[in-house]
Amino acid sequence: TEYFVGESLTLAASMLADPDTCLSALSIYQLTQTTCYQIPSGLRMVISARVGNQLGAGCPTEAAIAEKAGLRLILLWLTIPASLLLIFTRQWGLLFTTNAAVLQLLDTLVWLMLIYSSLDAVQAYNNGVLASCGQQSISGKWAIRAYLGVSFPLAFLFAFAFHWGVPGLCAGHCIGKLCHVVPCIFAVWRIDWELESKRAIERVNQVSSSMSTALVPR
Repeated sequence: TEYFVGESLTLAASMLADPDTCLSALSIYQLTQTTCYQIPSGLRMVISARVGNQLGAGCPTEAAIAEKAGLRLILLWLTIPASLLLIFTRQWGLLFTTNAAVLQLLDTLVWLMLIYSSLDAVQAYNNGVLASCGQQSISGKWAIRAYLGVSFPLAFLFAFAFHWGVPGLCAGHCIGKLCHVVPCIFAVWRIDWELESKRAIERVNQVSSSMSTALVPR
């Protein structure tokens, strides 16, 4: 759903005034977002694997420690793209274009991009923790509500009804991302590590027993 909305924003940018400038700026914006997400994406897999292993091993305290360590790494990462993009805003745009209109629009989009990339990184942490507990469906359900129910209509409303243009598209997408992140944060904070460890051990035992049954010769 998030990718669908992102591609829809690209299509919408082509219908704004001065579509060449709008599409160029939005393409750079989205490419930078994707680049910034690569580290959080890797940390998401690390968090999921580490926390899941500790839960399956019957070590809820260690799982909670691993979850907090993952959060610290994500928060540490947030400072890197924020610092680089705020210090080298002009140089960031010049990596892609020398068009003055595109560079001016990118100067406007940099704050929205930092907000979205920060929320994206936090959501990577949420997804990793929830997946380690077998609760990834929570994130999936809120993603549909947030991006299709909030982000998609707001982006078009801001861009076309309020005449905010590309910043309106990006602002709507940021609000949708926020509506996805906040419920998942509460879901992570409410995790009972003792209970999740017991559930993980039960799942492991079920898989082990089913595999043992399958291996018994007939």
